[in-house]
Amino acid sequence: MQKYKWAITGSGWISTQMAQALQDTGHEITGIFSIDEEGAKEAADKYGIRTVYPSLESMLADSGADILYIGTPNEVHEQETVAALRAGKHVFCEKPLGLNDRQFSHCLDLAEEKGLVLMDGTTLLHMPLYRKIREVTESGKLGRLKMIQVSYGIQKSFDPKSRFYSLDLGGGALMDIGLYAVSFLCLYLDGTPETIRTCVSRASTGVDDTSAIIVQNDRNQIGTIALSLDCMMPEQAVLCLEKGYILVNGIQREDGVDNGFPRADHAILCYADGRTEEIRCGNAEKALEYEAAEMEEAISQERRPEGLLRAKSVMKILTDIRKEWGIEFPSETGH
Repeated sequence: MQKYKWAITGSGWISTQMAQALQDTGHEITGIFSIDEEGAKEAADKYGIRTVYPSLESMLADSGADILYIGTPNEVHEQETVAALRAGKHVFCEKPLGLNDRQFSHCLDLAEEKGLVLMDGTTLLHMPLYRKIREVTESGKLGRLKMIQVSYGIQKSFDPKSRFYSLDLGGGALMDIGLYAVSFLCLYLDGTPETIRTCVSRASTGVDDTSAIIVQNDRNQIGTIALSLDCMMPEQAVLCLEKGYILVNGIQREDGVDNGFPRADHAILCYADGRTEEIRCGNAEKALEYEAAEMEEAISQERRPEGLLRAKSVMKILTDIRKEWGIEFPSETGH
C-alpha cells in the first residue's frame, strides 16, 4: 500500500506520539506547525520532520503533505480541519472532531464535497480488541446484551488554564475521557440511545469535572457511565450479558506503555458458571499505528474511515448532554 506524506499541527503529548508512530512505520513527515515554536523545533529534530513552519497556512501551502494530523487543543479542531480540507489535504483530526455536532457535520460535509478523507481520532474505534469483542457478543454464546457499565476517572491537578479545565479550550471530563466512554456504549448497544439522564458537578471554571450518565435504547439495553477529572476511578468497561460478562480493564503497564481503556489489548470473559477466558488481540503500543493505517487505507480505497459515522453519533450525544448541563464553549457562541 502507498505510504502518504504527513504534516502535523501541535507539539504536545499526542502530536509527538503520532510523530513517533509515523517515524516507526517509515513515513515521511514533511512539516510541523505549533504555537509553541520551541516544542515544534524539538519535535522536528527528534522525529526527522523536514520543516518547522511559522503558520498553518504556510505549511498547507508549502509542505507537500497528503495528510494533515491535527493534535492541537479542542477549540481549534474545526478551524484547522476546514483550512486543511480547503487546501486539498486529507485530515486526521484528534478527537473530538469539533466542539459539537454542527461543527462535526460541517467538516464531514466539506470533506465529502472536496472528495477528501476525514477521520476522527477516537482510538478505541480502531483497536483490534474491540472488533474481537464484537465478534464474541454477536456470536450469541453469552446471550443478549443487557447492560454496559463504564467508569473512567483520572485525577488532574486543577489548573484553570489547562486543556482539561479551561472552558476556552473546550475542556471538561465529557469532551476528553467521556468521549471514549460514550463511544464504547455506541459501539455495542443495538441502536442509538433514546433516553439519556445525567447529573453533573462543575469545576470553578465552568467545565464538568465529575458526572454520571445513564442511557437506554428501544431494546431496553441500559448503559451507565461514571466520569471524573477530580477523583480516581477504576478505568474499565463491562459488557453484561445473559450468560456472563466481558471486562476490559485499563492499566498502566510496568514498562510505561499506556494500556488504558481506549488502547486496551486484552479483556476477560467471565461465564455465569465461574469459568473465565482471556481475550487478547492487538497491541496497545501500536494504537496510533492502527489509526494511521486505517486513515491511509481509507484514502487508497476512496472510502470513509471505519467508525466515522459512529463518531458523528457520539458527538450528537455529547452535544445534547452539554446542552442539558448548560455548558457552552466561547468559540461555539462566537465571543
